[in-house]
Amino acid sequence: MRLNLSDIFQDVTFGDGVQVIGYKTIQIGAGSCIGDHAWLNDCLRDSLGRLAIGKKVLIGRRSVLSTEGWLEIADYCLFGPDVYVSDTDHIFSDLFQPVLQQRAVKGKRITIEENCWLGTRSHIMGDLTIGRGYIIGAAAMLRISCPPFFLMVGSPARIIKHFDFSTKLWVSYSEGEFLKSREIAPPPSRKHYLEILNRNNRLPALQRFFAGGAESF
Repeated sequence: MRLNLSDIFQDVTFGDGVQVIGYKTIQIGAGSCIGDHAWLNDCLRDSLGRLAIGKKVLIGRRSVLSTEGWLEIADYCLFGPDVYVSDTDHIFSDLFQPVLQQRAVKGKRITIEENCWLGTRSHIMGDLTIGRGYIIGAAAMLRISCPPFFLMVGSPARIIKHFDFSTKLWVSYSEGEFLKSREIAPPPSRKHYLEILNRNNRLPALQRFFAGGAESF
């Protein structure tokens, strides 16, 4: 039976062709928007919550979020089109069985903290945390945890900039300068950063034109 996503997730905007599999264990915060043909998947579909999307999050068109452990996307995150985020993978150790009938990897966790921007076609996989205020360039591939307020590009992803809280500017990354700047002006905690974002937030609920659909403006 097909269900109306807007009835299940109130105050959330959906584009065309969105699939939410295991909706009973998925949370989506108010004001968020899920783009055309995105796929949200709880692999186990039992009674445990596994996928939590915060408020005023934009998930780009054709993006895939898949979990068999725990996947959190915190408030104000922005995903470009075709972003792939998964904490699970197929086991293929027995080549005499179809891969599809071998069990999947379980128990991993991905946390993407507040106000991260994941560029078009970026891939986040494994068991990791992406710190708040993080920028990940288009087509980057990330498999390791990252501290907050960095900019990474490439496959595999590498750091090219960090945010200097003493100057309030993005600056080219070098380990020595980074350590010095963070000693002079440490970054805000996750709780404090969210308080800042909430205080500065002027965003209304994200409207349907962010998601796609056939409308013209």
